[in-house]
Amino acid sequence: MKKILCGLILSMLPLSAMAAGVDENIMAKDVNAIPKMTVQTLKEKVDSGERIAIIDSRTGGSWDNSKVIIKGAIRIPYKDTATMAASKIPMGYEVVVYCT
Repeated sequence: MKKILCGLILSMLPLSAMAAGVDENIMAKDVNAIPKMTVQTLKEKVDSGERIAIIDSRTGGSWDNSKVIIKGAIRIPYKDTATMAASKIPMGYEVVVYCT
């Protein structure tokens, strides 16, 4: 599993940015503006008990055909982030978004 997860790109997007009306297409405009973290860093944060909400942003086909799912991840397809985030992501958690 570790070998497979190393291929994932992890990005952090503060929930407050979504709630504040930040353009939902920010990734398309400047992907470098979004902080990144390694799989190892995410594992360390989860193992230490930090409050992390892991969002799987894959679309239906990618999700349905994948055998790689991070335990506890919340599935919110990227196109639905603006409408679903507030109801699915716990307040006060660091948000980590991944897709393959």
